[in-house]
Amino acid sequence: MVCPANFASGRRCQVQYTVCKIRHMKLNTVAWRFGINKDLGHPTHSAWPLPVSTACLQRSLHTARGVATCNSASAADALPGASTPAVSTLGVVGPSESSALLSTPPDSHAAAAAATTAVTASRTPAAVVLGIESSCDDTGVAVVASDGRVLGEAIATQAHVHAQWGGVVPNLARDAHAAAIDRTVDAALAAAGLEPRQLTAVAVTIGPGLGLCLRVGVAKARQLARQYGIPLVSVHHMEAHALVSRLPPAAAAAAPPAVRMAATLMTAAAAAATCESAAVAAGIDTAAVRDDISNFAAVPFPFLCLLVSGGHNLLVLVRGVGKYVQLGTTVDDALGEAYDKVARLLNLELRPHGGAALEALAREGDPGAFRFAVPMRKHATCDFSFAGLKTNTRLAIEQHLDPQRTSWMTPDQVNKLQVKADIAASFQFVAVTHLTEKTRRGVGWARELVPELRHLVVAGGVACNQVVRKSLQQLAESEGLELVLPPARWCTDNGVMVAWAGIERLAQGWAEPPPPPPPPPSLSQPVGVIGAEHEQTTAAEFRSRSERNQEALGTSPGSGLGAGAGVGPAVGVETEWIELKPRWPLTSELHPRTAAAQLELRRSAARALPAVNGQKRRGKDRSPRMVGQRTQQLQW
Repeated sequence: MVCPANFASGRRCQVQYTVCKIRHMKLNTVAWRFGINKDLGHPTHSAWPLPVSTACLQRSLHTARGVATCNSASAADALPGASTPAVSTLGVVGPSESSALLSTPPDSHAAAAAATTAVTASRTPAAVVLGIESSCDDTGVAVVASDGRVLGEAIATQAHVHAQWGGVVPNLARDAHAAAIDRTVDAALAAAGLEPRQLTAVAVTIGPGLGLCLRVGVAKARQLARQYGIPLVSVHHMEAHALVSRLPPAAAAAAPPAVRMAATLMTAAAAAATCESAAVAAGIDTAAVRDDISNFAAVPFPFLCLLVSGGHNLLVLVRGVGKYVQLGTTVDDALGEAYDKVARLLNLELRPHGGAALEALAREGDPGAFRFAVPMRKHATCDFSFAGLKTNTRLAIEQHLDPQRTSWMTPDQVNKLQVKADIAASFQFVAVTHLTEKTRRGVGWARELVPELRHLVVAGGVACNQVVRKSLQQLAESEGLELVLPPARWCTDNGVMVAWAGIERLAQGWAEPPPPPPPPPSLSQPVGVIGAEHEQTTAAEFRSRSERNQEALGTSPGSGLGAGAGVGPAVGVETEWIELKPRWPLTSELHPRTAAAQLELRRSAARALPAVNGQKRRGKDRSPRMVGQRTQQLQW
């Protein structure tokens, strides 16, 4: 048995478990007791506890047979060139520490990280990948090993940049990405104690997302791959959200805290074969990478995945990496977008995002105060729709929170109105009910294709919502499924999910060779290419645009921390073509009962019917006179 502690043992240890009773949870859990072999001359116990989730312990007990032994090497041996961490032993994990890992408060991550600094694997990882995420408004970078260890993570948030505008402004987000990308990559590598030359590959999100923002991350990834001669792995943003759930259960506790920083705007910009053959040419042992993943992946294929974020709402059956069957999608707005829109209508604080503020306000309200209609109950599909619910909520806000009615109140008095909390609670209740009903139908559809389905994975930024988690937990229990939720810190956009998705794709041999050298400088005409659009921008135009953005934010010129890679062209420098996929669909395979598949079937039948009728008519009316008249009409 491979116990959850094998990521943090550091030495050969013996594990013995005792079963205890948790009063409030009313279930049997396990208190793991980690002891060091006395023949090695180490203490039997230590004072450091390791938080381990109850689900993780239960899964481990299925294969437990008495006393298990974990073998591992030190982190310094596993990763040549990495900084040598201080070795710490592990103590007792009692019932109080066996709470869900994904709900561990941020403050406890420091203790968990200190206790598990000596993160180890059963052998040297076959691959170490740097992941870069810049699809929207956060610059996320992380270094992840193929055995599931998160070696370093850094993220630059832009919440303060976009809060005053009520949403993400693409050009401001692009400039903030450009100012933060270099130092974010450096911070992640420094946290991992690695140099870029020690990386196996670089993974980067190329879509879907904002084209202006995607280009910043892709340009930096290409720069690293070109400079150090390492392969490049293109990652789908939603695939990364889906696959991050396969990280080992102990990875979150063992991961060092993410280096968080605030993004700033820059003053000016600076310029900057086949898949299987690329991986082989780079000397990557894809079989060894697959072995690492199979040994440490937490969730086996296939599983049902619900992706809920600010821009996407997808229900897919995941058969494997790159093998997805779409069961449902949103026909208008995503759930995260609806949360943010209602939060703006209620004048809530939008930092870090409106969804968290609306969830907090809804706790104080009555979910049944407003009887909003649950969307699409008459449609026997798994598709989602939140536009109508947003409209009903907006009308309720205009009716009960009209400025003429509240003009005599102070802003604090308006915020304390009970009707405001009731509207938020009623919106959330209906939205989560709609999400749960469609997901329940999706479980039935998925079991038609995969009867042995055992896991329901929920990922994306909205998966942090506790009401969503509780409702889907009840759904999973009633359907006999195990609910898998990534840690909250990895539900939102981050570099860890991109790096892990890159490892999963690297195991399939889906890597690109390092980019060729950029074209030589041309003094004739500076050209800047942004995404798939052939937009030409001179350096002076880009500089003036950045200065206007700074004036809008009230920042002074020169406050940036440096130029990002390949964001804008310098004078006399011709930038390279970068292929992005801002509207990249996750899959083209649809469940036969989806609305899109049924519509395509009707269209195919409609196209086939005139062809059949036309053949019958042509058999009767193919006289020379009719053909001549038709030819004259076409010529006219």
